[in-house]
Amino acid sequence: MSKPIKQENGVEWLDDGRILLMLCPKCHRENWAPAVVSGQCVWCGYKAEPITDKNDKKKEMDYDRLSLQQSSNMNNCRHEAKSANSKI
Repeated sequence: MSKPIKQENGVEWLDDGRILLMLCPKCHRENWAPAVVSGQCVWCGYKAEPITDKNDKKKEMDYDRLSLQQSSNMNNCRHEAKSANSKI
């Protein structure tokens, strides 16, 4: 029996290479039961990609970039708030 090696947003990647798409991360609809093992959403056509080092590294880089942007935005807001308070 196959075991899941990764589960994320309604998608399961199994150790035998199969991808199960139960809930679509794009349209947020439950996939039609016979299509779950295809790894593709019958409603919007989203296709889950196999796990590769390249995909995982891209996700990590996107997450890191987003974290840095959010951190920068928070610092800018704090700086603007301090500036506004000092003018009062």
